[in-house]
Amino acid sequence: MAKWVIDDDGVIIQEGKSVKEKKEKKAKSGCYLHSRYGTDTTMKSGKVCKGLFISVWKVIDGVMYKGKIFRTKKMINDEPPFKGDKRNWVSVLCVLNAFGKQPIMMRGLLCLETHYVYFKEHNMVAKHDSKNGGYFGKHISKKYNK
Repeated sequence: MAKWVIDDDGVIIQEGKSVKEKKEKKAKSGCYLHSRYGTDTTMKSGKVCKGLFISVWKVIDGVMYKGKIFRTKKMINDEPPFKGDKRNWVSVLCVLNAFGKQPIMMRGLLCLETHYVYFKEHNMVAKHDSKNGGYFGKHISKKYNK
């Protein structure tokens, strides 16, 4: 019968296994909020980002998709924020790219209070403040999916 021990990093491993044999859980999605809606932010490169900009990434069927969530100039001019069920919302566009694949474009709604983005057609959500670098993936909610 195998014995389990806790190593120096606090990870439970099987006794006799080396550190190289430990399996580490790899993240499969992420989301980072660079610039909030209605603000101007200076990026690391020195460029000034006007308005909303969120970067996302997700592994789908073993392929890494990287994307950005933003508002186009047409959206800024023609689509003002609107009031929903107690919250204010604006429409956004998400473009996902992968090497050798067609780009995926999705329209979604950004909650101005939390800066979470919801894509109802694809049942996806982008949350920038989740553990381990954010979350971009399937939206699981009893209220939202009705």
